[in-house]
Amino acid sequence: MSQLISTIFRTAAAFAIVRRIHVLPVLWILLAHSFCSGCQSFQKRTSLRSAQCGALCARAREAHEQGNRDQANQLIDEALLTKPNDIETRRQLAEAMWKNGRRGEAIVEFTALCVLQPKDSKLSARLAVMQWESNQHAAAANTALSVLKLDPQSKDAWLIKARNEAAQGQLDDALASFIRLSQIAPDDLSTLIDLGKLHLKRGHPDRACPLFRTAVEHPRASQEQRAEAEWLLGVAYVQSNRWSDAVVVLERAINGRSASAEDWCMLGSARMECGDVSGAQSDVQRALQRDPKSIGARNLARQLELRQVFESSDRFITPASHQENP
Repeated sequence: MSQLISTIFRTAAAFAIVRRIHVLPVLWILLAHSFCSGCQSFQKRTSLRSAQCGALCARAREAHEQGNRDQANQLIDEALLTKPNDIETRRQLAEAMWKNGRRGEAIVEFTALCVLQPKDSKLSARLAVMQWESNQHAAAANTALSVLKLDPQSKDAWLIKARNEAAQGQLDDALASFIRLSQIAPDDLSTLIDLGKLHLKRGHPDRACPLFRTAVEHPRASQEQRAEAEWLLGVAYVQSNRWSDAVVVLERAINGRSASAEDWCMLGSARMECGDVSGAQSDVQRALQRDPKSIGARNLARQLELRQVFESSDRFITPASHQENP
C-alpha cells in the first residue's frame, strides 16, 4: 500500500498542477481503505482473543464442576493472558475466577467493568453481591444504593440494602426494605429466609415459622436453602417454647449441617425441657467434642446435673402421713 501511494505521488509530480486535483480523491480512497483494513484486522484479532478467552472460561467451569480446581485455575491463568477487550468476555472471566475461589480478583475485574459501564445496573448489582459475600459490607451497601438509583426494581440491590440494615441494627428500616423486596420478588427464597431471620431478631418467632416452613417445602429450594430453613424453623420453635416440635426439627436438621458446639447445645436444651436428660447429656458431649472450652456446653452440663439431683431427691421424699388422733 505504501509503495502504491509513493508511485501516485511521483506520477502526480510529473503532471501539471491542475491534474493533481484528480489525484487527491484517489489518495483519499486509498488511505481510507488502508485505515478500514487496519480496523478490520484489529477487530479480527479482538474477536479471536475473546473467543479464546470464552473457550478457556468454559473449560475452567467444567473443570471446577468436576472437582479439579488446580486445572480450573490453570485455565483461568491462560484466559487472563488473552487480555480480552469486550465487556461480556471479561464478565465471564470474572465469574470463572469467582466460582473458583479467586474472589479478590473477580471483585477487582467487576469494579473495572462497572467503571467502563457506569449505567449497567446488572453489572453493579452483581458487584454488590460479590462484595457482600466477601464481607465487604460497607462497600456492598454503597454499591447497592448506586444500583437502586439506576434501577429501583433491582432485587439484588434491595436484598443487600435490607441485609445491611439488619446487620446495623436498623430493624425497622430492614423490615421496610424486605417488604419492598417481597413485592418485587414474591417467590424469592432468599428473601423469605432473610425476612424470617429478621422476625427472629425482632422477637417474633410466630411470624418467622410460616416463612421457614414455606422455604422448606418449596419445590425450587436448593439443598442448602432447605437445610438452612429447616434449622431456623427449629430455632423459631425454641424461641416459641415449643420444645417437642423443636427437638423433632433440630434433630433432623442438625445432620444436614456442619454443627457447632452452640448448635448441639440448642438441641440439648430442647431435649432437657422435654425431660430427655440422657439425650441432652449426649448432645453436651458432642458439643464439647466440637469445642472443649464451650461455655454453653458447660452451663448446660451443670443444669443437667442439678436436674438429676432434684429428680433423685424427689424419689426419696415421701409425703408426710397425717394421722388423726383417736
